[in-house]
Amino acid sequence: MTLIGLPVYNSKKEFKGTVTDRHHEGDADVIVVDDNWEVEVSNVERVLWTLKPDNRGEHIRLK
Repeated sequence: MTLIGLPVYNSKKEFKGTVTDRHHEGDADVIVVDDNWEVEVSNVERVLWTLKPDNRGEHIRLK
């Protein structure tokens, strides 16, 4: 499952950046957002679709 290129939003639907990399640090699987900050994959949800009028499409949501 590739997450690179997906937009990242917080729970308030605010755009936070785009996933630019994914790697492992110790036991954690980590995604990198805009090459600036990292988030453990366990702290995000991948959303494949949204209900109208939300038009974000496939994206990552921070928990």
